[in-house]
Amino acid sequence: METKTAEGKFIYTIDFQPVKYYRDLYKCINDGFELTGMVGENLDALWDTLTGFIGWPCEIRFTNLSTLNKQRREELQDILLVFKQAEKTYPENIRVLLEDESYLQGAYEYIIKLAVANDDVWKIMKEANHLHEALKSGLGLS
Repeated sequence: METKTAEGKFIYTIDFQPVKYYRDLYKCINDGFELTGMVGENLDALWDTLTGFIGWPCEIRFTNLSTLNKQRREELQDILLVFKQAEKTYPENIRVLLEDESYLQGAYEYIIKLAVANDDVWKIMKEANHLHEALKSGLGLS
C-alpha cells in the first residue's frame, strides 16, 4: 500500500501475510508498491523497480515476516539484501523498516533460553544486541 506524507515522502507497506509460494513474495512487493505490472521475479528487476519505478524519497515497511515459513524466509533474505543495498546506495531517498514485533519477540525468547542454558549472561546479552541490530536492518531473518 502506498501513501504520501505532507512532506512529500512516499510510504510503502509490503505485507507478507498472504505468502505461500515463492512467487507470492514478489506479488506482495508489487502490491505494496501498487504498480500496474508485476515486479520482475528476479533481483535485477527488483533493483530497477527500487531505483526507477517508485516515488522517492520513500520509506518501505515490511510487515508479517513472522507468518513466513522457514523456506520463504530463506528465499526472502536475498530479496531483502537488494532492498538494503538500495537503502545503502541512496540513503537520502530509501529507508527500509521491519515492522514485525512478534518476529522480534520470538528471537528474544530464543536468546533468553540460551542465557539460561549457558549461564553466560554477558555473552548472551552481547549476542542479543547483535541480533536486534541484524533484525532491524533486515539481514537476520533466518
